[in-house]
Amino acid sequence: MKYADLPNYYTHTASYGQNSFITIHQLGRNINTPGFSYSNYNNDYVIWVVREGKGTLESGDKKYNLSQNDVFLTLPNELSIQTADKNDPWELCFIAFGGPTAKEILAKTIFKDGTVTASLKSNVLANEIIASAVFLNSVSPSEFSLLEFFFKFLSFLDIRKAYPLISDEESQNKYVAEIKKYIQANYLSPIKISDIADKLSINRSHLYRIFKNEMGMNVEDYIINIRMNHAKALLSTTALSVSAIASAVGYKNYSSFFKRFKNTTGLTPNEYRSNKKD
Repeated sequence: MKYADLPNYYTHTASYGQNSFITIHQLGRNINTPGFSYSNYNNDYVIWVVREGKGTLESGDKKYNLSQNDVFLTLPNELSIQTADKNDPWELCFIAFGGPTAKEILAKTIFKDGTVTASLKSNVLANEIIASAVFLNSVSPSEFSLLEFFFKFLSFLDIRKAYPLISDEESQNKYVAEIKKYIQANYLSPIKISDIADKLSINRSHLYRIFKNEMGMNVEDYIINIRMNHAKALLSTTALSVSAIASAVGYKNYSSFFKRFKNTTGLTPNEYRSNKKD
C-alpha cells in the first residue's frame, strides 16, 4: 500500500499474546481535521510524534504548543487534551504500549524525570512509524519482530537525539535570560541560532518560540538591536572611524553595517554622530 493511499486514521493493532514485560498495542498515524479536539484517557503509555502541522497538548495544569517534529507522551489513566490547529492541523503518528517495565524503559529516554514533551531533529521517527505499520499489516509478525520495531522507535528518543521542550513560565524566563547572556557576550562575532540552541540543549524552533513570546521580537532582531545600540554608543563617545565601529560591533562588511544602521535609525552613521555633537 502506498503512503498516499492510506486512510486518515491508519493503525497496526497487535492481536496476539505478548510477554509479561512490555506489550505493544498499536502504532500508526492520525490526520486531524482543523480544530479537532480529543480527550485522551486510557490504560496505555502513548508516544505521539507531530509529523506535520501544529496543535496543543493540555496535560495536568500545563499547555504545550507543538509543531512539526515535536514529540509528546500521554500517560496511562491521566487525562490529556489534544487539539489540532485551526489553520494548520497536525498529522500525528503514535505508539501505544504498556506492561510492568514500560515506565522503567521510558526513564531511559528523553521522557525521564517527568518530561512529557520534546523535539526531534527530523521527522524520521514519524516516517518510521508509518512505514512499520504498513509493513506489519502486510505480514504475520512475531512477538520479537514487533519488539524490534518498538526499540528502534525508542532509539530516536535518546537524550542525545531529542531536546526537551520548555513549558513552565519560570523555566522559559531562565532560558531567555541565558539566550540574552550568550548574545551579549558574543555579538562581536557571527552568531548562529543553532549554536545557541546546541549550547542550551533545546530545539532551535522552540528557542525561537520562547524568545519571541518573552521578548516580543525574534532572536535576529534582538542581535541587531544589541549591535546597533553599541554602535550608537561608540559613535557618540569615541572618535573611531565608522568602518572601525562596524567591525567592533560584529560587521565584517561595512556596507552591510551602513545599510542596517540607516534602516534602524533613519540616519547614516556620520549623520548620527553629527547630531550627537550638536
